[in-house]
Formats: sequence, structure tokens, C-alpha cells
Amino acid sequence: MNRIFSLSILFVSLLAGPVFAAAPSMEWFEGYGVEDGSHVHEGMQTSDGGYIAIAHTLARSSMMEVSKTDSSGNEEWTVTIGNSRKVDIGICVAEVSDGFICGGGLYDAGSRGQERGLVKLNKSTGAVIWQKTYPGGSKGCIRGIEILSDGSIVATGYINSGQSGYVFFADDSEGFIMKTDSSGNIIWDKALSVAQGTKVREISGGFAVVSCAWYYDGDDHTDAVLIKTDSSGNETYSNRYGSSEEEHVYDFDLTSDGGYIIGGHTLGYGVANWDLYLLKLDSSGNEQWYKTFGQPRGYDAQYIHDEAYGVRQTPDGGYALAAGTGDEYEYSECGHPSGCSDEWKAYLVKTDSSGNLEWEGVYPPTSVGNTAAEYLGLTSDGGYILLCDTDAFMGSIGAEAIGFMKIAADGPPDTEPPTPDPMTWATVPYSTGTTSIAMVATTATDPSGVSYYFSCISGGGHDSGWQPDTFYEDSNLEPDTTYTYTVKARDNSANQNQTAESTAESATTDAGCSATDCHVEAVVCSEQSCGGPNDNGVATVTIYDDCGDPVVGADVTGTFTGSFNEQITETTDMNGQAVLVTVGCLKKPAFEFCVDDVDHTLPYDPTDNLADCCIDE
Repeated sequence: MNRIFSLSILFVSLLAGPVFAAAPSMEWFEGYGVEDGSHVHEGMQTSDGGYIAIAHTLARSSMMEVSKTDSSGNEEWTVTIGNSRKVDIGICVAEVSDGFICGGGLYDAGSRGQERGLVKLNKSTGAVIWQKTYPGGSKGCIRGIEILSDGSIVATGYINSGQSGYVFFADDSEGFIMKTDSSGNIIWDKALSVAQGTKVREISGGFAVVSCAWYYDGDDHTDAVLIKTDSSGNETYSNRYGSSEEEHVYDFDLTSDGGYIIGGHTLGYGVANWDLYLLKLDSSGNEQWYKTFGQPRGYDAQYIHDEAYGVRQTPDGGYALAAGTGDEYEYSECGHPSGCSDEWKAYLVKTDSSGNLEWEGVYPPTSVGNTAAEYLGLTSDGGYILLCDTDAFMGSIGAEAIGFMKIAADGPPDTEPPTPDPMTWATVPYSTGTTSIAMVATTATDPSGVSYYFSCISGGGHDSGWQPDTFYEDSNLEPDTTYTYTVKARDNSANQNQTAESTAESATTDAGCSATDCHVEAVVCSEQSCGGPNDNGVATVTIYDDCGDPVVGADVTGTFTGSFNEQITETTDMNGQAVLVTVGCLKKPAFEFCVDDVDHTLPYDPTDNLADCCIDE
């Protein structure tokens, strides 16, 4: 097949036959890992705008490995989890409100082997919050997880395998679907009719699982499989898809029409070697269409492997398929700007809603070492994050690293700021007390999303920093002081286009109150047990100042009469309360307590007292 090569400054656009759109640029590419090397499996953009990836180390005794970056790909933390002398692997990861849930295979001391494992990590540090294994007989692994609205976890994978470590397809095992609560405690655990569940998604009334399975019908081969279950994990539907040759599928997404998009690679449909395989099903599981893609650099198709492991529906209704492309043979051909055929590249395909190719890109655009995309996520700015196996960073880390590759949004760069521009106020600044001022920006619009920045330009207040919320409250201010603010907005595109600042608006904090004296706010009598049927007398006295605030450190003196005849002194706490307790301990006491005096730096004014005495009968 003839190809026309075209290299731009920041990206490679591959053209064949019809003129397709140019592939978007690679914005940045960063790699992290450990000395022994890493193999990444999954990842995504996180709610803070950064990215996370899960992998396993390539040491003989592998470990689960998780790496977190900020929004620019700078490493925040990388952790390894497991037993350094055993085999542990990380396959899948999902975000929850207070951490990350990681799935894979972990060593279980009870069974003395690799079992299904879940781990919850702290968002800020990657520290393990909890870690659990789920023995199922012989070797097992979790391959996909889904987080439900109540925080519970649904997982799929395999048990009873003869293979430990990472395997692409555990065809000698038993598939499962399992539900746990948010702390990883099993709610139910059900068998599937395939050897391995690969990914799972929640659907109406239950769950969908995608996998592949061997079929023996005279021409043995693997097909793609879709399974549906009810909400308790009981299998209600299963169907297979594919050619008479091999189909391997590793990911799927739910589509806006209620159907499914499945991604993988195939040896069928007349391809010369492994090519990308994109399969669309309707909501009932009926095949609507399939497409194949491959040889983006124009090398000899019979030697090139194009292997896809991640797929997503895009906001425009189309689909994105992430893959690696390269050869594994003695054959070697050069001529493409990104490198020779035996240098693997990340390969990203974008189609319309019918699976027709819109563009395909090969990354990085120049020869930097083997890099293959293993998964992808959509980003808030309309672009893509590719999670890659790469040796482009060899030297600083192991020969194979976890690669975070940011791809720009489709189409020309965004150069327009959000609307309105200049920014405007929904609510101008206003006082919320003696030390705080609040304000609300107009909700701005932009296809890539919007962030807001509130600036204090006079008075000595505080800027907000960029934030997603339109509301901001400046605190720790001075009483009776005027502060002036503006607000601006920027979009979340790669260019981060900013609006002009709003008009400057001012607000003055409340004047506050300067206390001049204190008084008794309340007196309450009670009893407390002092052994057997006997009780002490107790009086709780509350002291406030004339501004209505609790007085701390006031010495309160009062006298108990009746069953007791004692004068007691105690000091008020942070709540302005002093608890006075009799030394006497009597059966069924009856007493009266009255405040005699209050000693504090603020003068005591008994004429302001709301109470002086209390009675316990």
C-alpha cells in the first residue's frame, strides 16, 4: 500500500487515498518508573487536572506500580505495592472521592500465590489506605473495575489460571464478576461463561463485560465477546463477534446511543498482519459495523503489528483508538520521519460516528526510542492522554518506563478566550463578617471548560489562584477595612486563553465589636455520680463579653447552699464555660448555687447578667 508521508513541526500527519484531517500535535511527553523497568496498563486524567497510570514492574518478582503527575506531566508520586519476593501486578485504576482504587493480582500469604487484589491509595501521597486479596483457587487477577454511585466497586478478571504475572489473555482460567462495598468487602462474586473478564461497565439494570474467547468450530480461533449481567452479576446475555481468524479485544466504551464500541486488533477480514479492530454494537448487542486500520507509516503490512488496547467515544460522537505500531521480525525498513519499522510508535486513530477515518497520528514525531500506547483517556481540554510503554527515557530510569503523552485537541489551536470577555460579576464583593468578603463571578462558557481568578488589588487581601468555582470568599481580613477585587477567566485549552479583567469592585468588612466588660450568660445546676447512690452538686456557668463572644480564662467563684455549704472557684474554657463541682458527695442532694464574682481582665458587670443562680431539687 502506498502512503504519502508528511511531517509538521509538532506532529506527524499520515495521508492515504482520501485527504484526512491533520493529526493533532503532541504537547508533551514524560516518563517515570523504576530501575527494573515498567509495563503500563491503564490510566486517566484525574479530577485535579493531573494524570494517573498503573503498571507492573519488570523485575523477576514484579510489583504493582502506580504513578501520579500534575497537569503538565510532572511527577507527584510513584509507589510500588506488593511483596518484593513474589509476583504482584497492577492492571486497572479508578478515582473515588477520597483516593484511587487499583486492581490487579497480589500475592496472598494464605494461598501462597497470586490472587485477585484491590488496593485503595491516598490521593495526595499514594500511601496505601487498605489492601485486600480475594482467593479463588490457583492464580487470579482483576482486569477491570467500575465505581458505582454509592462508592461500591464492581470488578472482573479471572481465577484458577495456571499462569502468574501479567498475561494478555488468560485462556486457561475462569472468568468472574465481583462486587464489593467501598471498603473492598465482598457483596457477591459470580462466574462468567468466558475464561476472563477484561473490562466492565455499569449499564441500565446491570453490567456489561467485554472479553475474548476461544471457539472450536473446525477452525479454532478467538472472537470478541460481550456479556451482560443483571445487577447481582447473574449472566443474562452473551454473544461473540469477529471473523474466522483471531480477534483480541481489550477495552470498550458505552456509546451515546446506548450501544457499545469495542477496541482491539485482528488477523481477520483480509488484513496482512495484526491490524486495529473497531467494533460497534447496538444496545441489544447486535453488530452494526466493524473497521480495521493499520500501517500508518507505510511499511510492509505483512511485517507490521498494529495492536490496540484502549478505545473511547469522543464528545463529537466519533471514536478514538490507541495502539502501538511496529514490527517484531528480522525485516527492517526506514524512511519515515518517526523512525524505522522496528521502532515502535504510539498510534492514535480518530473516526467519525460511523467508524470512518478522520485522522491518524504517530507519536513521538521523531525517532526517540520504542514507544507504544497501551491505553488512552480523554482530557478536559478536548485532547487525549496516551499511557505508553516507552524506552525514550532510558538512562534516567529503566529501559521501559511509564510514558504520559499529552495529545492536543482536534482541529486548529484554540485562540479564543471564554465568554464574556471582559469578565463580569454575578454578585459584586460583599462583607460576610468582620474578617471575610465573598463574591461571585458570572459563569463563563468555553468548549474546553473554564477556570476563574479573583484578584485583590487594594486593601491587602488575598488572590484566589485559578479555581473551577465561580464563588470566592476571601478570609483572615481586618475588620472595618475596604478591599477591592477584580475577576478574570481562562479556558482549559492548551493555550489557556484569558479574558480581560472585570470592573474593580469594593466591599468593607464589618466594623466588629470591642469588648468592654463581661457578664454571666447562663447558670445551670445538675448532679454527677460520685459513687453508689451519692452525687456531687454541679454548676455550669457561661461567661460572655458585651460583644456576645465567650470569655476565656475568667475565674468564676460561686457558693452552693442547701445540702451543701461550699464556695468553689473554676476557670472558663474556650467556650466561656466554668464547671464548678462540690467536694461534698451526698445521697439525693438538693441545693442552690449562686455566682459570687467573676475575675477577668474585662471588668465584671453583674447588672448585665442574664442569670445569677440555679436550683437543683
